[in-house]
Amino acid sequence: MRHRRPVLGVLAIVLSCSLLPAAVKKGIYVADDPEPTPEETLILEYINRARANPPAEGARIVPPGKKIAGVDVKMFRQEMDRIRPSPPLVFNLDLLKAARRHAYYQILNGQGHDETPGKKGFSGKDPAERARAVGYAYRGVAENVFVHGRSPWQAHCEFIVDRGPGGPGGMQPGRGHRRNVFSGDFREYGGSYLPHGAKASVTQVFCSRHGGRFVGGLAYVDKNGSGLYDIGEGVGGIQMTAGGKTAKTWKSGAYSLAIGGGKVPITAVYNDLKYTKTLPAGSDNVKFDFVIPRTADVKRVKAMLSVVKRYGDTKSKRRFRAIVSLILKTRNVVIDDATRDQITAVSAAVAAQLQKDRQVARDAIASENMKEARKTLTELRTTYSMTPAFNWFNDAVRCTWQRARYLGLVNYKKNLKPGGKPNPAYLAAAVKAFRKEVKSLKTEEWRNWLKDLAAEAEDLW
Repeated sequence: MRHRRPVLGVLAIVLSCSLLPAAVKKGIYVADDPEPTPEETLILEYINRARANPPAEGARIVPPGKKIAGVDVKMFRQEMDRIRPSPPLVFNLDLLKAARRHAYYQILNGQGHDETPGKKGFSGKDPAERARAVGYAYRGVAENVFVHGRSPWQAHCEFIVDRGPGGPGGMQPGRGHRRNVFSGDFREYGGSYLPHGAKASVTQVFCSRHGGRFVGGLAYVDKNGSGLYDIGEGVGGIQMTAGGKTAKTWKSGAYSLAIGGGKVPITAVYNDLKYTKTLPAGSDNVKFDFVIPRTADVKRVKAMLSVVKRYGDTKSKRRFRAIVSLILKTRNVVIDDATRDQITAVSAAVAAQLQKDRQVARDAIASENMKEARKTLTELRTTYSMTPAFNWFNDAVRCTWQRARYLGLVNYKKNLKPGGKPNPAYLAAAVKAFRKEVKSLKTEEWRNWLKDLAAEAEDLW
């Protein structure tokens, strides 16, 4: 049994009972609903995203230019870059109950991992006892606590940064909270977000037990198109079936199912939508999200399919343009499998041509003959006129001029007389022109390409 108990900036806080729900004014905390709330679900989403790619999460928490008082952010990013990915965690309602009980105890008695028998809200002396009290037969348990949470994101960041005295870089010795979040030893999780006044008491319980692995995740509608789960987007009551076992998503959209170690098909059913995926074999937990198509997106995609079908002639320019639009405007849209199959069926040939033509463009601009490259790219730009791909090819044409400028710099340096010094003003003018042109380009790929070209130019001398 392991019992790790890092503490985040322990500070006593005792609030008036008038700030707490009526159901918990006396004795041990009893939640109105045993299911995870949207806020609690969002924190687990943050955790699993971080576990999947620790360096990327470090960059989100501390983007370039951001500072955290008292913290060496460079050291933090370097430490995050060294953390290895770990499998996702899934909710366990018993652990959630234990977390909420301790979160409530801390609201009444102050932040810390230990509880004192006889005090209001007492639910167990330590994390291990509290896990046993809710019936969880653990073989490993760890706990993070933070009674001053201002939002799910802020609490998540505090645990991962692990700010505090005693350790290098203004972060706590051993980075215990961070280690708990990223530890591959745990499979199940219970995490509270218990409001008290303008703050929330956040307790995270990480556990594992003997047995198989789990599949967990979310069912949600990406209403704001962020590509991520947000509060208010979860859909409850969706049937999830895997390995012969069935569960329905909780109101927040989250779910958890125990599965075996072999390949396991999982099926999500919602109204007339049905989505099936085969989960890989292994011993690790697996994350499976069912992102439900937005009604407006489905209508828009079907309208675009109707336009394609209207132009029956496969050699028609209008049909070609309609298919290019269909490909580019639906690639990031969540739709049902049947509609996606229709898109693939009508667009396969054009999609292959578009991919080939883009590679031709990249190869042309990588050459040293910009006159020939410009001719090739201008022809391709004409082919894709009046389609969403036009801007991409138009940017490529514009970049041929910048590539020619760069090649001129290379030749200028190459042709200098022995001992001759290059004119720094010549280079500065070229780099300035590159950066100015970046702002005029409309597509991310070519903006990034030109930024890289400018960086290469600066290194010429």
